[in-house]
Amino acid sequence: MMKALILVALFALAGCTTTPPEVRVIESEKMVLLEPDQQYLVDCQSSEPPYVSDYKNMGKDEREDALVRSLTAAYEHRQKCTVEKKSLRDLVAKQKAIVAEYNLKEEARVKALKTQLEKK
Repeated sequence: MMKALILVALFALAGCTTTPPEVRVIESEKMVLLEPDQQYLVDCQSSEPPYVSDYKNMGKDEREDALVRSLTAAYEHRQKCTVEKKSLRDLVAKQKAIVAEYNLKEEARVKALKTQLEKK
């Protein structure tokens, strides 16, 4: 019985004398950009002119008017749409640059923390 108590006491003391290694956790964040679908970034297509059968049934002045209206509408639509798409592409490019810059800074911060902890 005495031997058992001595063994238990030795194991208890042995467990108390060893110190666990210090554990430090370095948290890292990474920013990810969610881009819009490529279909939203492609330039717009222009609208179609009047149908041939409708166009043939029109008078001379009506034909000219229909063509001018169709052409004007197509140019306006295409210009407005292209400006919108360009602004979307510019926004995505700016956001990519911000994300890349943030991720580089975060990577450098984590490396510095690791180096600092390794020196201790």
